[in-house]
Amino acid sequence: MKNLLSVLTLLTLLVFGGCKKDDEVKPIPTGDIDLGFFKISADPATGQTTNTPIQCTIWMWKTDNRNLDLTSSGSEIYLGRILDKNTNKYVSAEYGAIGINMREKVETGKYLVYVFINKSDQKGSLAYTYTNVEIKEDKKVSLRKVFSQDIGTQQYEAWNTNK
Repeated sequence: MKNLLSVLTLLTLLVFGGCKKDDEVKPIPTGDIDLGFFKISADPATGQTTNTPIQCTIWMWKTDNRNLDLTSSGSEIYLGRILDKNTNKYVSAEYGAIGINMREKVETGKYLVYVFINKSDQKGSLAYTYTNVEIKEDKKVSLRKVFSQDIGTQQYEAWNTNK
């Protein structure tokens, strides 16, 4: 009986002694980004211009502790990959979307936003722009880009043009 009591005590210590308090998991701080893309178009009958939503591909890379090189990235940029000169390696975009807008909850930090008009047979195909943004915790960043009516194929246009 004494051995049975000793075994039960030992068993209890092993079962409850192996438990430990779990480490507290802290949530990743996030903010919101709301991007929208348009192109100026003219009504052929009236000549009146409007901002028409346009299909784009949107990539976002975190720039903290990186030296991203758009020029050296070449066609990899269309695949969401950009060259980091610090490591001399390509890095994939943390966020991306295809459409006329991008509304996401993203991790806080500094980002490079790169946008190009989707490939088509229309003037302005693959025209592109980029900007830097900072996402702060529980804050919303809203940006709109309006591409010029006469933008050429694969042509760069500054983000703040036609704002």
